[in-house]
This record gives sequence, structure tokens and C-alpha cells, in this order.
Amino acid sequence: MTARKKGKRLNGYRQDYVVFDLETTGINQNYDEIIEISAVKVCGGEVVGEYSTLVNPGRHIPAGATAVNGITDEMVKEAGISKGLLFHYFTSKAGLYEFICDYSVKFVIMEMSSTVGKEEKDYFRLRLQIEKAKMTAMKNFPYIQLFLLQMEKETSKEALEVMQPAAQALRSAYDDIYQKADFGMLEEISVERLAKIVDYTLNGLLEELLRKSSFSPDTYYAEVSQYLKELERMCRY
Repeated sequence: MTARKKGKRLNGYRQDYVVFDLETTGINQNYDEIIEISAVKVCGGEVVGEYSTLVNPGRHIPAGATAVNGITDEMVKEAGISKGLLFHYFTSKAGLYEFICDYSVKFVIMEMSSTVGKEEKDYFRLRLQIEKAKMTAMKNFPYIQLFLLQMEKETSKEALEVMQPAAQALRSAYDDIYQKADFGMLEEISVERLAKIVDYTLNGLLEELLRKSSFSPDTYYAEVSQYLKELERMCRY
């Protein structure tokens, strides 16, 4: 077991010093993040300066932490994520981009694995279940789906190199789902063209709704459900 590092004990009283106070997302030194830094400067036994700032940890603040320090996701929303904090974990912008791509794809795939029925074969129901998984993902990360759409349009050579594994993993996940689809009821329709029509419709809808300040994943899913019903009706009759 690794010995815990301790600070240096001072036997004498110092007249000039700075006291720091940190609030975090929890007490795990390997996992949790700082969400507030406060400091008080003392000179000659008198407080001569105070400093306090919120820090955006880049992830959800657990309810248990909020109960202790009173700091919520909404409070740190506008706080910056310092370059020092980011590059403590990532040595370059490419490394950061690679992590975001990988994490976003894994998160969406995880949601699809628990939402899409393993025995479902109806194409339109499969699409609706995929959109439900996206809705759940957007409740945690509102712009995750827009990020994945932009990832598909990426043209930078450097970015393409680091995002390729994640992009391929997402395409493979979609392919595995669509391979189960039964298109027997849609014999006179080009499956490839149908998929493009649905993609263009739903992606366009998402981009349109995200431009509105009142966007919510539930509203998006409700709209998607209606669009898929209309498309299915047109295909079957």
C-alpha cells in the first residue's frame, strides 16, 4: 500500500501566510475534480487579501458534493475550464480531441445497447429506439449528437487521424443494428435511399432545434417520433 504524502509541519508561528480552501466533486484524489478555489492572504496577523473562483470540472457534480458545498452544475456552467486543467490530462489538442471523440462514441453506443431491442426487426422502430438512446445521451451532454454529426464532416487531416477509430466504431454499431432490420414490407423502396432520407430529415431537425434557446432532448424525441411515423406511413402506403 502506497504511503500517503503529508505536508511539512511548522513548529513556529508565521506572521505572513496564505490559507487555501478547495471544494471538489468528491474525495477521490484520482477521480474527483476541483470546483472552487478560495484563498485568504494574511500579513502581520491581518487579512490583506481574499480570492475565490469557481472552476468548471467538465462533468456532472454529484448530488452528494452539492449537499456539502452548495455548488451545482448551473453555478459552474459559465466558469472556464483552464488550459492548465485540460493539459494536465492531455498533452496536446489532438489528444484532447481524440478523447472527446472516443468518449462521445462510447457513451452513445452504451445508451443504444440498453435501449435498442435485441429482437426488434422493424426498421422504423429500430430508428426510433436509436433516437431514444440519443435523447438519453443528450440529457447528459446536450451537444453530444451535434458533435458526432460534425465529426462526420471533419476534413482536417490531423483530426481525421485521431478520430478514425471512434468514427469506425460508431459506424459498426449502427451497421450491427441495421443488419437485423426486415425490409420485407418495403420491397419497392431503395433501402439505401430510405436511410439517407431519414438521416437528412432527423439530422436537419436536430440542427434546427439546437439553434433555439428552448431546446430540450424530450422535445427533439417527440418531434422525431412524429417525423418517423409520417415517413413510415408514406413508405407503407
